[in-house]
Amino acid sequence: MSKLLASVEGEYAKFYRQFEEDEQPRRLTHIEKCLEDTQEFKLQLKKLRAHLNKYINDCEEGHIEDQKKSQKKKDLIVDKINRSHKQFEHSIRKSHKLQQSALTGYHKHFLNRLTKIEIDQIYLNKLPEDAHSYVKEAIGYHICRYHMKSLPVMDSKDVLINYLESLYGVSPQMSDKFIDMGEVIQNIQTQSTHRCLDWINHVSEDQIYSETISKEGLTTLKDLQFQLYILEFLKVLREGDALQSFKYITNVLPRGNFNDKANDIIQKIAPLLTKSVIGKPVADIDAILKEQVDKCVSIFTMEYCAYLNLPHHSPLFLIVLSGIISFQFFIKYKNIRSTAHVGWTTEDELPFDVKLPPFLSHFHPIFICPVLKEETTVENPPYSLACHHIISKKALDRLSKNGSLTFKCPYCPVNTSMANTRKVNFIMV
Repeated sequence: MSKLLASVEGEYAKFYRQFEEDEQPRRLTHIEKCLEDTQEFKLQLKKLRAHLNKYINDCEEGHIEDQKKSQKKKDLIVDKINRSHKQFEHSIRKSHKLQQSALTGYHKHFLNRLTKIEIDQIYLNKLPEDAHSYVKEAIGYHICRYHMKSLPVMDSKDVLINYLESLYGVSPQMSDKFIDMGEVIQNIQTQSTHRCLDWINHVSEDQIYSETISKEGLTTLKDLQFQLYILEFLKVLREGDALQSFKYITNVLPRGNFNDKANDIIQKIAPLLTKSVIGKPVADIDAILKEQVDKCVSIFTMEYCAYLNLPHHSPLFLIVLSGIISFQFFIKYKNIRSTAHVGWTTEDELPFDVKLPPFLSHFHPIFICPVLKEETTVENPPYSLACHHIISKKALDRLSKNGSLTFKCPYCPVNTSMANTRKVNFIMV
């Protein structure tokens, strides 16, 4: 799988080529190069058309004194048009050839190899029919979670809900949760903060939520508010008015709310303000503003999902990512299965272990029975003994002879019986 992923990266990189222009490297795709060449050709044609129109007007008004010189000028314009067209055609053909070659290589080295592996021949437990509704819901959630910020602005909330339902099949209940989020994000992306600040004030008035985040020691709302003030400061700083920038820090920024942000103010604001005061321009102020906007959007999105008790990441994204990571193990399992003639004996778990990152594996607890070394399932749940050691139901049945005998705990000298055991339900904390 690592070789396959390496070939994917290599072939995908061939869609891009480094072009040098004015000694400044700029990465363009071959399609973008075609578009740039087309724009350049259009510009040349406009210039030549202006010269040609001037020549025609001079001919019609009789302003031409030297016919030979005028004819030579006309021939020169026509020649430039022909040369520009040939150069444009050559560049387009070259870019098209390179793009087609990269696409062919991508199909040859990745897609063809990938389609040789039939996942249905490896994973025999198909999704039940009633699971399709969950898949559709996951797609709707993905669209709302990641693309609401790029949707067109509608006259009303109902219009946008109907738009999402008719075009993408997103349920009104799902889209309704994210419309406000999308509107606030669009507002932040225009470097405006009033919508987000209004939302923070609304959430702060929610007594239950405020008590919850206070108990858990969360300060994300305060962090978001602070970053929004930083964004406003950067907007004032970009105007180049050092006095207004200083007044904003001293008068507008509510310092009493951000006493714990002194280090951030010293590290982020002070150097920029100092440059403005002494008359030095702040380098890359637009890039700094964009970075701050992205930071505000990220914090707001996380806080919005937490407030509505929604997953921060799309389930569809998490499932697809888990599948990509697991794919190499499916390939190995297919090879083992074909040589050792083993079958898939479980429905609720994979016959092999897959190591996933923590953010992909914290959705449900996993307990491995220390006696049988097997993961507990719905059919084989964990049980707590009198001594509070935990084993699986299968191990409990074996040790107690299906409940007919008392037995000693495998890990301590305490004797127990089936009647003194309790089923264990784990929760995520």
